[in-house]
Amino acid sequence: MALLATQYQRLIASHLDAARYPQFFAYLLKFGRVIRQPSLRPHVVQGQHLDHLGLLLSGKAEAYSLDVEGQQILVAEAPPGTWYGMMEFLDGQPSAMTGHPLGEALLLQIPHRQLRAKEAPKAEIFELVAHALASNLRLAHRVFAEHKIPDIEARLLTRLRSLADGEGRITITQDKLAGYLDISRFQVLRLLEKLEQRGVLKRHYGRIELLGEK
Repeated sequence: MALLATQYQRLIASHLDAARYPQFFAYLLKFGRVIRQPSLRPHVVQGQHLDHLGLLLSGKAEAYSLDVEGQQILVAEAPPGTWYGMMEFLDGQPSAMTGHPLGEALLLQIPHRQLRAKEAPKAEIFELVAHALASNLRLAHRVFAEHKIPDIEARLLTRLRSLADGEGRITITQDKLAGYLDISRFQVLRLLEKLEQRGVLKRHYGRIELLGEK
């Protein structure tokens, strides 16, 4: 089997430490495949079985779940270098969330069956899966703690601070904020207006700036 193209090898090396996982790195180059995923087309679907381990090589993605009423609850935005499909690899259960890229993305995929093959470097595979799951678990704890905050305004500010860049700026829509907080867009609008009047933030078109956060 031919190795992946050189440009993909460089991308993988930027997200996977070849010195720490030398055998798995070589294994990915031999058995992995890179696909271009169109914007907003799910690569993971809640309730469906996933048959591969994946790595977001380029672009960003967002993960969300559907509540009993079919409403989207945004969980997180995933940067390049994010792994997915670890739980499905371990327990074979359907995916708990849906994920899709925000813009075209490159995904590296390797089948679960290939990871279980006799020649697979299982020690390195399971070490990487454990680290990726630990990262996801920390994120889940943060999201859970955020949703336990009883005051909606405090919860909104917590979310905004987690999304802000080093200059206190957040590029986000009110619809997406509503999805993160599981409240209506109208509630988000009222909260933002109130916080702006108090000088906590400033709203721009498609962007929010936290004042005093620089």
